Amino acid sequence: MIIDNMKNINTYKGINKNLDLAIDYLQSNPLPQNVGVKLNENCFCNVCKFNGNPILNTNFEAHKRYIDFQIIASGYEVFEVAQTNLTTIATPYDIQNDISFHTGAGNQFKLEAGNFVILFPQDAHKGGKGSDKISKTVFKLKVE
Repeated sequence: MIIDNMKNINTYKGINKNLDLAIDYLQSNPLPQNVGVKLNENCFCNVCKFNGNPILNTNFEAHKRYIDFQIIASGYEVFEVAQTNLTTIATPYDIQNDISFHTGAGNQFKLEAGNFVILFPQDAHKGGKGSDKISKTVFKLKVE
């Protein structure tokens, strides 16, 4: 897992070629605000706008084929992350939707506008707790 501010994003080039593609896109385009963008089959994003909850989502989620690169555009969101090997599987991996659900305890942190988190396959995560209005862009980056 990586937590940082977008002003430092170049630090993370070279980790994954699809992350590099997303970084290059963001350096020459504004952060998508209303509609997602598909850069190719291995790198695309969705825009999520929702009202924050007073509590975190119930279960952690984890992905095997895609890395999550989540950027907060406005508001703030509280996340909790745990290593998948330290959690209990609540719902087995669904290969079609690239997701499994887990229970357990993790570490919480808060992301504000301009901050991002990169979540790798070993990072079970949950969020949803935050400000009244949250807007974020979530890039899905194929693991390669």
